[in-house]
Amino acid sequence: MMNTDITIITINDEPRVLDLHLAEALGMEQPRNIRSQLIARHRDELESYGEIYTKSVQSPRGRPSVAHYLNEEQSMLVCMYARGYRSVEVQRQIIRVFAAWRRGEL
Repeated sequence: MMNTDITIITINDEPRVLDLHLAEALGMEQPRNIRSQLIARHRDELESYGEIYTKSVQSPRGRPSVAHYLNEEQSMLVCMYARGYRSVEVQRQIIRVFAAWRRGEL
């Protein structure tokens, strides 16, 4: 079963969402495609809402990859661009989880 919970990761005192967690919540068949189909394609607009924090990682097959950690606005934009997926439901989750983080509930 696919994980559909949005999880906040704090980086430099800022709440962020891992791109793959967002892709899984959206129901993308190939979660890594979020990086090429949504993040890379819309990078300029996403970066207008702040830096996209990246980290070099290895895929389960040992291949190098880059993980993207998105802030609230960037996460919402990715959902808007992810038409045909569970974007409306995931946007609601993002709103709730970032609000909970701001209230200190996470």
